[in-house]
Amino acid sequence: MVSIEYRGAGIRIAEIRALLDDCYVNRLEVMNGALERLLREKNEVDRQIRNLKELIATEENFAHRNLEK
Repeated sequence: MVSIEYRGAGIRIAEIRALLDDCYVNRLEVMNGALERLLREKNEVDRQIRNLKELIATEENFAHRNLEK
């Protein structure tokens, strides 16, 4: 059941394996590493969303100009 909670928190399978199987692993280090990775991924997704919105706006402007002709 714990592994489902870890997956729901965005922790990768390899990280879960380390958390569950390695009694010497620094659990906070693994979890903080997962958090940092997720934040980097979020920043990238946010950038992609901004770019897509710009493309949509450009396309809408282009379509609007073509309708006026």
